[in-house]
Amino acid sequence: MENTEWNLEEVQRLKKKRLLHYNLLYAIFFVLFFYTAERMTFPAFGALFTFLFWIYGFFLLYIIRTGKRFGPSTWRRINEFDQFHQGEKKWRRKQYLEVGIILGIAFTFTVFLFVLDFENTDRMRFPEDSFGLFGAWIGLNIGELFRIGLLNEEDDSDASE
Repeated sequence: MENTEWNLEEVQRLKKKRLLHYNLLYAIFFVLFFYTAERMTFPAFGALFTFLFWIYGFFLLYIIRTGKRFGPSTWRRINEFDQFHQGEKKWRRKQYLEVGIILGIAFTFTVFLFVLDFENTDRMRFPEDSFGLFGAWIGLNIGELFRIGLLNEEDDSDASE
């Protein structure tokens, strides 16, 4: 989409809507995480999430290579804005960095599954094992709100000119 005029208020609204989607998905993920963690052995649980990381990493790679966008229309519009706003080269570099990090994590988890001894590992415990997830959730919200605020500052500077 070659649109040179983006309504920043509309993009802010879309980003807030996406943040709501993220929070709903994270809540579902959180429930499923502990539901499966209580019922699976630690090696099986680790293998499941390692497999999901591999799938997600290759899915992102497929999206970058083909240019196809998936997900709700809100997410697709935000991706189009980000690609336009950052420029094709910078946007693509950030996407490849994200894929590299995800696949690096998947590779590291795979090595851990084969190298570490999990024989004496108990099942996960709630709430002790949930602090990292809560921290990631809070970090996601802070980061998204910060980026929405940057758009607001950019909109204010455009209005003053």
